[in-house]
Amino acid sequence: MTPKQAFMATYKFLEIYYDETADNRLIDLLSGMNPLLWIDGGSADPAIYNDWLEISKKFISDEQIDAKKAFLAMFEFLVFYEKEFDYVPEWLIEDLRGKSHSTPKWLECVAATGEWCETGADHSKQNKGWTEEFRMWGTGHD
Repeated sequence: MTPKQAFMATYKFLEIYYDETADNRLIDLLSGMNPLLWIDGGSADPAIYNDWLEISKKFISDEQIDAKKAFLAMFEFLVFYEKEFDYVPEWLIEDLRGKSHSTPKWLECVAATGEWCETGADHSKQNKGWTEEFRMWGTGHD
């Protein structure tokens, strides 16, 4: 997958945790990470996406990142945001420390981002299809 797909998988994965816990520190991070506000699919707060790219850089090979390395990049990203901004609850980092990239939740998020990106660069197609599902997923509004 691309680094952007890995970022979106991370966003969706964190959304699952927020839905399960309603921890406000996660909603603060998710609000800034939201990749659905702008056509370029970056993030609501561009600095967050830039941080993601910087942290994930060491896991990327030939502009691609596999699910395992994306999971590791997500973990490092979360540790960074916990230390720098206290946006990530320590319990989440501890929980992820014992998990593998092959957890069903992570693999579901990776698969969903792959489907979204197959629509290509046409943002109008994205908004009519997977993006709407992505927005509603786990929000209780479906």
